[in-house]
Amino acid sequence: MKKTEWLIHGGIILVIAFLFCLSRKIFSAATPRELFHILTDAFTIPGFLYLGAGILSLCAAKGTFDMFRFGVGSVFSRFVPGMDRDRYIHFYEYKKEQLEKGRSVNFGFFVFGGAALFLALLFLLCYTYASH
Repeated sequence: MKKTEWLIHGGIILVIAFLFCLSRKIFSAATPRELFHILTDAFTIPGFLYLGAGILSLCAAKGTFDMFRFGVGSVFSRFVPGMDRDRYIHFYEYKKEQLEKGRSVNFGFFVFGGAALFLALLFLLCYTYASH
């Protein structure tokens, strides 16, 4: 994973968490318990979004959406000028070409989703042990 990918993924998670914190008025939190509650929620949301994107990436790499992509491409090739209509006559040919290209899973989604959930867990522990 390249350094720029790390920065992009981390930046997206921080922006989502920051926007959530602003929507919950984090700067007007009266107690530490309330502050940690907001921070727990703020990092749980991007954590689950990233894990969901990782699961979709894993499914796509295994070929789960191939039939859907082939069908939609076949329909739109009739209406969109410039698309190659007769590139694939059968799904078998399309599937064979996709397997030859090779596919990869973007594990960055799992790493950063797990990191965000880990931060949420730390904030949850702080929330639990914060004074009432």
